[in-house]
Order: sequence, then C-alpha cells, then structure tokens
Amino acid sequence: MSSVFTKQNSRSLDKGVVAENNSKSLLEAECPGIVSCADIIALVARDSIVATGGPYWRVPTGRTDGVISRSSEALSNIPPPFANFTTLLTLFNNQGLDLKDLVLLSRAHTIGISHCSSFLNRLHNFTGVGDQDPSLDSEYAANLKANKCKTPSDNTTKVEMDPGSRKTFNLSYYSLVLKRRGLFESDAALTTNPTSLAVG
Repeated sequence: MSSVFTKQNSRSLDKGVVAENNSKSLLEAECPGIVSCADIIALVARDSIVATGGPYWRVPTGRTDGVISRSSEALSNIPPPFANFTTLLTLFNNQGLDLKDLVLLSRAHTIGISHCSSFLNRLHNFTGVGDQDPSLDSEYAANLKANKCKTPSDNTTKVEMDPGSRKTFNLSYYSLVLKRRGLFESDAALTTNPTSLAVG
C-alpha cells in the first residue's frame, strides 16, 4: 500500500509542479526574479482555501527558493494516510508544528478526493486476514465497499474525503471523524488522543 500511496502522491505532486511552473513563468515575464516558487505555493494554498469557502489569512512573502527539489523529500514529510497518532505528531513536530496545528491542518481533508488505494486496507484487509478496521463506522464501510472500493485491488476509483462537500471548506470533517467516518487511518488517529479531541 505504501508504494501505491507514494506513486499516486508523486503524480499529484508532478501535476502541482507543472501548475506552479506555469504560474512562475507568467510571473517571471511580468516581474523577473521577484516572486519565488515557495511564495507562489503558499499564496495558492491560501487562495484555494478561500475559494472553497474557508478563512482568509495574511501570507508572509519573501521566501527564497531552494537550489534543488526532490519529490522524495517532500513525500517523506507528508503524513501518510495510514499514520497513527504518534507518527502524525512526530512528523508535525519535525516541521516546527504542534498538536493544535495537526488538528487544524487535518481539516484540509474536508476538500478533495482520494483513491481507494489510500484506505483499501481499512475496508478489506486491516490486519491481514480479510477483515475491516474496527475503528471505521461499519455502515460507512459497507457503503464504500458496495459503491466505491468494491475490490481489494482497486487503485483507480476516487472517493470524496468529506462526502458531499469535497469542494467546500467547512467543519463537517470534524463531525465525520467523531462519527468514525474519517476516510483515512490518520483521520481516525485524531480520536485516539484526548488532547487532540479537545482541540477539535
């Protein structure tokens, strides 16, 4: 599963790099050497949240770009969908972020989609004996198995991370997680720590 997750996220990163390069080319034509790729990414991330109904915040600019970029380095810092609470918090702490940041930034799962391969084991083979993750709501799991991720080898079907609001930034993610309907193990992990529950 980890290799499939890595391949799909690598493809997503590649698409993002193409979009960022296009934006950078347009900006360079207008104001050469002024706006960094790092600033573009930060501003686009903020504007994407605003465009989907989320909050606006001031983004400090003036970042400089690195000399080289490696998708492998990016992927090693992105929490995988199967991470437990300890792994999530460690990855966030390694970036200078804390528990509150972890809970608040996890809310990004209210927008977007995922491929079944990122959570198939929760539906079809959680402990290696063809079972389902007991921390996942059984009704939700049955619906996913019947209508979306029908086989244990489905690597292509896409599923809303927050059913019904994949294009709207809202608070429904937290409600779903508390109802044991978070799509990823990393979503469910937020409910395993009493402090993270208090933050959300």
